[in-house]
Amino acid sequence: QVVQQQGKALRVLPVEPGIMAFTGSVEQCEGQKALSLTVNLDSFHWLTSGLVSLARGLNDAPKMVGLLMTVGLLNGTHSSHLLGQGFVAVALGMGLGGWFAGRRVTKVLAERLTRMDHLQGFSANLTTAILVIMAAKFGLPVSTTHVSSCAIIGVGLRQGKEHINWSVVGEMVLAWMVTVPVSGLFAAGIYLLLITLR
Repeated sequence: QVVQQQGKALRVLPVEPGIMAFTGSVEQCEGQKALSLTVNLDSFHWLTSGLVSLARGLNDAPKMVGLLMTVGLLNGTHSSHLLGQGFVAVALGMGLGGWFAGRRVTKVLAERLTRMDHLQGFSANLTTAILVIMAAKFGLPVSTTHVSSCAIIGVGLRQGKEHINWSVVGEMVLAWMVTVPVSGLFAAGIYLLLITLR
């Protein structure tokens, strides 16, 4: 194979099996069929996006499974199958949530909160992935969304306070403050309803 580095592209050309050579000469590549693979900052941005997804699975999924296991134990249900079923249910829930609502959330974080190029997106993703994976390693129940949002705000602040859409930040903080008590009241209402119907 002849590998040509031209700008940001890595060109792989067939020569003889088992032989690899590096060249910067375009003339040596003439007449060869080429398979071009572009490796640039956008590629690493995609890689860190995948790391954020991995981090979310490592940190967010066990928290939800832990809640399911707690409810099961309180009801006297203790089974090794419950743990596996819990992870499957949570994985499906997170996947469906990401599929149906993920694009809307991503649009808010990536475009409405502050405008970012690939380098800034890469920085925010890498920061989020490192912090959340480390939190998962030490059993710290952080919110991936909170960490990611703050990383993006940090990227925006690096450009100046005027680059942050503060009304969107206010909406997010309000939603975070309202979510916990409203969810608790909603869950309590459903529990009371189920007890009544039992």
